[in-house]
Amino acid sequence: MTSRTLVKPGGAATAGSRCSLWRAAMGARRPGPLPGRCPTTRVDFDMSLEASPLKSTFRSTFDLSPQSARVAFNATFVPASANSVAVAVDYRITTGARNVAASGPLTVTRTPDGDSLSGTITVRIDGRGFATITFGGTGPTFQGPAGRPLTADELELLEQLYTVPQDILEAFENAVKPLELWFRTGERVAGLRG
Repeated sequence: MTSRTLVKPGGAATAGSRCSLWRAAMGARRPGPLPGRCPTTRVDFDMSLEASPLKSTFRSTFDLSPQSARVAFNATFVPASANSVAVAVDYRITTGARNVAASGPLTVTRTPDGDSLSGTITVRIDGRGFATITFGGTGPTFQGPAGRPLTADELELLEQLYTVPQDILEAFENAVKPLELWFRTGERVAGLRG
């Protein structure tokens, strides 16, 4: 599926605003106010899903302009057992010569108490190790290179990197909501007539 949608009209740039994507993608290390205004953002995207009983692969690419950024999220799901699925994750933000990548193997296991997640995601900025996120036990743990704890600023940057796909998918959902409502209304009208 390929389409185009408007994510966000321009507005005042403030600390904590969704312009934080650009701070994260451009390598900003400290949160804080941004000068000027956030530009109106256009998103061209491509999504695909290939599924079979043995493997499913989801691929998505979002090209943002005028920021000249690309956000890609790919995941492959393979049944590992009757109660678990192995997931290979590859998430990237690229803008200009800057590249942020997060990838690694995860396992989702279904238990009577709910689903559990285990595995490790490695985050790299411009090819250099930035953080390791380990899932399992009581929750995720975050470490910097050589196992050192992440600073508050590094944790903030890591959080911003993971809000980006959520924001884009939310914008996509909002963009197609009128079409969804139109279909629902059409189904109701057809049901009343039939």
